[in-house]
Amino acid sequence: MPKPLPNESKSDYVSRCIEYVVKNEGVEQKAAIGKCYGLWEHFHKNNVTEKIDVFLEQGTITPDIDVTITDSKPKKKKKSPFRRRLQSGILGI
Repeated sequence: MPKPLPNESKSDYVSRCIEYVVKNEGVEQKAAIGKCYGLWEHFHKNNVTEKIDVFLEQGTITPDIDVTITDSKPKKKKKSPFRRRLQSGILGI
């Protein structure tokens, strides 16, 4: 599986990767496109994480904030069975 070259753009990597995957793995082009974009994201994410770790070790940056990754969609509160019956008029109140 090809890895991104230093200073290689996303489009150049994905083009090169698709050609490699189709030719050497016998995968259809649509599947190869998805695989290659996923690989780009994987390599890019790991590269950023490694750079942050190096900066932390060198003391170039300090972890002075707490970052928590959460789901971007707020969760809906479920209505209680009593409230559902009340709103639907079943209780006759």
